[in-house]
Amino acid sequence: MLKNEMRRFVKSKAFVVFLLLFTAISALNLYSNYNHAVNDYDCYKHDYESYLSEGMTEEEIKAEIERGYTILLQDKSFFKSDLFLENPLPYYIEATQKDVNVFAPVNLLSLVIEPVISIAVIFVTFLASICVTDDIKNKTIRNHVLRYGKTKYILSKIVSTIMKNLLVVFITLILAYIAGHVIYSKLSTDITGIDLTVTDLNKSNYAVQILVLIAAVIFYSVIGVFLGIVFRKSYFCLIIVLIKSFLPFNFKYDISNVINHFMAKIYIFEGAFVHLQQTEEMSDMMHLIPVGATALMIAFMLIFFKKRSAY
Repeated sequence: MLKNEMRRFVKSKAFVVFLLLFTAISALNLYSNYNHAVNDYDCYKHDYESYLSEGMTEEEIKAEIERGYTILLQDKSFFKSDLFLENPLPYYIEATQKDVNVFAPVNLLSLVIEPVISIAVIFVTFLASICVTDDIKNKTIRNHVLRYGKTKYILSKIVSTIMKNLLVVFITLILAYIAGHVIYSKLSTDITGIDLTVTDLNKSNYAVQILVLIAAVIFYSVIGVFLGIVFRKSYFCLIIVLIKSFLPFNFKYDISNVINHFMAKIYIFEGAFVHLQQTEEMSDMMHLIPVGATALMIAFMLIFFKKRSAY
């Protein structure tokens, strides 16, 4: 059943659509960071030329850079951010260094994972619900249940759905990682006059970053299967997930808050992408909440699916 599920999925429109969707999210993240670096570098060049046009020597400009900058006013809103500076040249040097540094190979993995684990997990849940409701919509669930039994069927659905989501996510990450290297090479070549020494910003090693990503994909896949089994309509699942994801408030020990807490500890979030929901401090033992929730959802699905007619 797993082989058949994966074979059908790779040949399906859903695979292409969700791969393009995830790739678009990653591309937007890379473009935003690249554009930010280019804009900050352009501001640096403009200010440097302004200092020269005012008659300042190279030594005087160097002294101004060493003097540092002062933020006089910073006004942030949802749509724009206004910044007023005294001696802006050193600010834009620092900003450009930071913008390019997030693309450095040592920091790139975190940069490409961040939008996937923060935004694209919404679509992980939706894809999972589509995968589990597909048999209901196509009226093939009866044949599968008669052949494999309800327990094997639901467990196979959970495992195959996780595999499908992981396949889409890792193809996306590989493409984004390659693109990130190309962007870093271009920035390193194009930006001159600024020291681009690489600084390791990672809060954890690569293995932990990847394992947390896999754990998040598993968790949200199980949520998608759970919602699909209960509601039998994938669009209901999407509505529920969107409402929950974009609520203007959440509780301290809400599962999303718990996951965000660990994300903030593991990933960098130093680029243009900012995680949507910052979290309060909580005990590291709170990771048991999503683990327990996953186990409960699987147990519930096994019991619920056995008791309710599969047809």
